[in-house]
Amino acid sequence: MNSNLKTGLTVAASIVGSATLILPSLFFEQGILSSLIVTVLHILLQAFMGAVYCKTCQLWAKHHCTGEKDISEIAKRVLGHRWSLVLGLSSGLYLILLCAIYFLLLNKILY
Repeated sequence: MNSNLKTGLTVAASIVGSATLILPSLFFEQGILSSLIVTVLHILLQAFMGAVYCKTCQLWAKHHCTGEKDISEIAKRVLGHRWSLVLGLSSGLYLILLCAIYFLLLNKILY
């Protein structure tokens, strides 16, 4: 792959999104059946996460006090220190996994 094409794909990936560009080639490499299974699992996970986000927003609206900056302070006050720690750890793990996925997608595009 020449340098101009690679540069063009990199710019397009930053504008359009790396997942949009790389998913068709991943489907082609991994096979239709396994790709469909992963897609269905991803849809189910997103539906679950949507329900969690909705419930989080409801709890935030119900229990928010003035002076609290984010959801971790509300969790500490309402649920206690233990659940605030669980919230922080799960949020951190989620961010680490997203960074790893993004890194793999960028490697797939660039190399």
